[in-house]
Amino acid sequence: MSSKTQLDLIVHAWNINIYVKLDKTIREKIYTAIIKNYNSFNNFQNYAKVNRKILSAIYSGSFTNVSNIIKIISLLGFDKNYAEKHIDLFR
Repeated sequence: MSSKTQLDLIVHAWNINIYVKLDKTIREKIYTAIIKNYNSFNNFQNYAKVNRKILSAIYSGSFTNVSNIIKIISLLGFDKNYAEKHIDLFR
């Protein structure tokens, strides 16, 4: 019989309220997906019901609340685990 210790628990970025910076690779993929599927940030902003400042913050590499990132990547068809691997910094 084994019991789980705190070290055995996995906490994912989307389970906590944090701000993160994404690396350049995923930021470029997000930008490309928005332009390819929605033609502009404005069209995607209206579809996703997110503020343009949030999209700009993500693209410019600024800290952004992880819940906004998860919403955006989910709408674009990215996997949460993939996105989590592309977090550069968190606070």
